[in-house]
Amino acid sequence: MLYSLQKTPLEFFFQQILDSKLIGGKLHYLVHWKGYPIEEQTWEPVANITAAKDLVNNFHKEHPSAPRPIVRGSVRFTAYENFTEPTFAPHMLFNWSDGVYNRVDKFLDRSCNTSVEIA
Repeated sequence: MLYSLQKTPLEFFFQQILDSKLIGGKLHYLVHWKGYPIEEQTWEPVANITAAKDLVNNFHKEHPSAPRPIVRGSVRFTAYENFTEPTFAPHMLFNWSDGVYNRVDKFLDRSCNTSVEIA
């Protein structure tokens, strides 16, 4: 089945859709034109291929991983909580007093089993 691109005295007919890709973020199909050599194949935007829905469907059945139009209802948006910004700030992270940080660590000195305090 052949599909026309224009309804003017000079008509071009789609023979086959060979490939699809994104050009500038928009979907395009590589079209082989009836009566033209391979060198005349062109990348056409989806808007120009509306008359050839059967060719597009057949192409996507044969090439399921090729880029395709996204059906608007098929993509869902799920909002996630922002985990990069703290939702609360603990009021004492460290032992700060009057702008001076006093570090007091206790750890076990394993060589003599005694507690050592660092001030």
